Amino acid sequence: MTAFSFPIFQAYLFFRNAHVWLPVFYLYLLQSGLSYSSIFLLSVLQNVFQVLLEVPSGVMCDFYGRKRTMTVASVLRLASVLCFLGGRSMILF
Repeated sequence: MTAFSFPIFQAYLFFRNAHVWLPVFYLYLLQSGLSYSSIFLLSVLQNVFQVLLEVPSGVMCDFYGRKRTMTVASVLRLASVLCFLGGRSMILF
């Protein structure tokens, strides 16, 4: 990494891992019509997939490089946020 990109990456990690949005996110899901059990199921599924995809993402880093893998992961994260913001059903969440 260059000297310029390191602080940007550190800021990205801080805001990604800060989770200050989490309480508002749960309120948003409740307002969107999901029940507490649906929200719990979404949280469980997110954590299960996070664990299951940990090793494949490491393999992708080995084959394609860390920067390219981080870029793809960021684009997928943005797509998931857009689905959450536009979703009004359990399938889209």
